[in-house]
Amino acid sequence: MKKIFKISVLIQFISGLLCAQDLTSSDTIKIREVIISAVRSISFTSPFSRYETDSTLIAEKRFSRVTDLLAEAVPVYTKKYGPGGLSTVSLRGTAAVHTTITWNGLSLSSPMAGQSDLSLIPSLFADHLTVEYGGASMFSGGGSFGGNLNLTTEPRWNTPLEISVSGLAGRYGLLSGNTMVSSGGKNFSYSARIFSEKAENNYCYLNYALYPDPVRERRSNAETVMNSVMQEASWRSGKSVTCAALWLQASDRNLPSSILVSGTGFPENQKDESVRAVINHKITSGEKSYSFTAGVTGDRLKYVNTLSSVISDNKSATYTFKGTNDLKAGGNLGIRIFVSEEYSVVRSVNYDGGQKNKNVFSFGSALTSNQGKRSSVTLLVRETAFDNKLQLPDFSAGWNYFLSGRKDSWIKTNFSRNSRTPALNDLYWVPGGNPEIRNEYSHSGEVNTGFRHITGNSLNMSSELTIYSSVIRDMIQWLPGENGYWSPSNIRDVNILGTEINWGLSGSAGPASWSFKGFMSYTKSVYMSGGPDMKGNQVIYVPEIECSGKAGVKYKSFFGAFDAGYTGKRFITTDNAQHLKPFALLNLETGLDLKKGKQGYVIRLRMENLLDVNYELVSYYPMQGFAWHLSFEYRFRK
Repeated sequence: MKKIFKISVLIQFISGLLCAQDLTSSDTIKIREVIISAVRSISFTSPFSRYETDSTLIAEKRFSRVTDLLAEAVPVYTKKYGPGGLSTVSLRGTAAVHTTITWNGLSLSSPMAGQSDLSLIPSLFADHLTVEYGGASMFSGGGSFGGNLNLTTEPRWNTPLEISVSGLAGRYGLLSGNTMVSSGGKNFSYSARIFSEKAENNYCYLNYALYPDPVRERRSNAETVMNSVMQEASWRSGKSVTCAALWLQASDRNLPSSILVSGTGFPENQKDESVRAVINHKITSGEKSYSFTAGVTGDRLKYVNTLSSVISDNKSATYTFKGTNDLKAGGNLGIRIFVSEEYSVVRSVNYDGGQKNKNVFSFGSALTSNQGKRSSVTLLVRETAFDNKLQLPDFSAGWNYFLSGRKDSWIKTNFSRNSRTPALNDLYWVPGGNPEIRNEYSHSGEVNTGFRHITGNSLNMSSELTIYSSVIRDMIQWLPGENGYWSPSNIRDVNILGTEINWGLSGSAGPASWSFKGFMSYTKSVYMSGGPDMKGNQVIYVPEIECSGKAGVKYKSFFGAFDAGYTGKRFITTDNAQHLKPFALLNLETGLDLKKGKQGYVIRLRMENLLDVNYELVSYYPMQGFAWHLSFEYRFRK
């Protein structure tokens, strides 16, 4: 894997420069392509809540992971075992397995655990991040009771050679660097990205669990190293566009023990290696379009615990094919027909026989109809076959209405039935797997209203209010069994009711610009089954209250931002007898963005957890206190 990684890095630099030389040899001044159309488009997801990040936020987070990007953008709870450790997210009171992650159409969820480790996904490897809630996620994949996080990269048509080189140094031995090269002509586009990071993570924390009085200790056995490289090439000819992308990654992480273990803890280590390749092809002909996605993801996870003499070597591969046909029937009716096939092969020392397979095939169709100029209705039906056995159909229906002719205010509502197939660990893990485990299923609905308004004096205002509800049945839960080991069962029913409010305000005056934004969420996620010590209690690790806000200002080359977030208490036992304390974090960022001709420089200083708060996202795994990062970026555009 290391040899492949080094060769790919070399190839991407050479090919990038050669492509750039060919694409930018003309003296013609090239600008980004602009397409203007008067034809009213058909949107299948307009009745559903969606959030799209802007390019500015992604650029600011180019040294971060996707979890950091999400935390600033939408109400999301992150379970994180410290910096660089396993990191998962949950949306709207659901579990981590109920949030799917896709990259250019490929699922990044492990077929073994059914979830993704977001600490292994750099923000640099996405041009756009879209969060699709509830029923909207059914257009991208199944089992997303909370939602789907869709990461995409985009071609850079008619764009001259652009080079960006960045470096970062921070507290606790953090060193990071990344490089991006891109260029595009009329019919060909190429980009290459490299991300590399290492950290000691030897921060201090307060151990309140092991001693009668809290004692300040220093984290050990927490070192991390990660190297990633991605290349993308796109071609277009006539009515077709083809995009191909390759992503190689390797990480080496020591895993610190919980603070319940004295001394340096257990010497645990985990190595992850990944190969992801995808090709997307789209053909547009009049009012019809056809799109095809084919790809493969290959992962290897090797866990070693020398003290316990445990070596767990796991390899998986998932082969994906998706096809979609969109067409317009008349002026107001849109039809979508889609098919998806995901076939996974896992080889693990923890499975009886060493190898297990999983095949999920789905097909369906969606109809959307524009009712006049302001209203639209969408209906989706999907059938899934799990290991060649047909399941109950899933469906989704939604309605969207614009409150004004300018379409800057709206109300929308939807209702969905969705299902999720068990992960391979649920079925076959030794010991404890349960081959008789059933699918989970969910009924969910939401009502959303909001507005976006741009005034003539460069003042932008926006706000949204969402009320959502979900009922999850046959929820899979791992619990200790009679033989002393844990086993999954369909014994959990969960009811969820919550609300989200987000708002934004921005403006500019001459060389100065400013912005304010924030969100707040309240989620009641309650067990509806189980014994009297569980039924009616809040689901573990789901905070009832979360809120966040950010204020930013820019004047000529100077910029600065201040952001704050609050997370309420999270119960860590089903009887709600124990919980993690609420916490609030304050962060500050400032810097200079300098431009001189074709070159640019960005110097950025970020200080996190200014009040040095002791807090945990997972019980007995402390997060770091006050930390600072200093970064420098050099940009060149031919």
